Amino acid sequence: MIFKTTFDIFSISGAILAFAGGYFLVRSIYGSTPHQIAAMSGTYLGSNKHLELAFVEQKIDTIIGWGLTFFGSALSMTSSFLMFEVKSLCNVAFISIGIALIAIFGGHLLVKFLKKKIFLKTRAISFTHHVISYLEPHNAYQFDAKMLIEDAKRYEISALLNDKLNDYQNLANILKFSDATPGANRILELEGIKNGKK
Repeated sequence: MIFKTTFDIFSISGAILAFAGGYFLVRSIYGSTPHQIAAMSGTYLGSNKHLELAFVEQKIDTIIGWGLTFFGSALSMTSSFLMFEVKSLCNVAFISIGIALIAIFGGHLLVKFLKKKIFLKTRAISFTHHVISYLEPHNAYQFDAKMLIEDAKRYEISALLNDKLNDYQNLANILKFSDATPGANRILELEGIKNGKK
């Protein structure tokens, strides 16, 4: 057995990124606890926020894992044409640890940032389905903007509420945020009808 005296940073970096990518690709699955699995498989009135959160996490982990694996593979392929050799094993160790820390901790920060945004959008869409059920002709008489705003808080989308707007306008904004503009317009029509009766 002959130990190398020089090391190619491209191939080493590619291997580390591919390893980090593999970690993110399976993280959401192997990291699930029995309590989380039970919560995801439970039945709830309305939507299952635990299952929604699990899907959001899996989506983000898959995107980050695929990205890291892709760049790791690209670096490994680059090493077939280019070489950036380092002779000191100590320097290689520092570089390797640095790349691993950046990939793992950077990935975790990105997961945290994206999870908040995508989960908010997902919950808003679930809430929109709930609101639209009250806009159906046979349910329109039950439409209560104040009650639906309280429901919005239970759906954990209070970040989308604006204290300067009334309940109808807040509901319309949530539906627009969820890409349900026709429903938002209908809510504003209902607000106009209500104000016209006064």
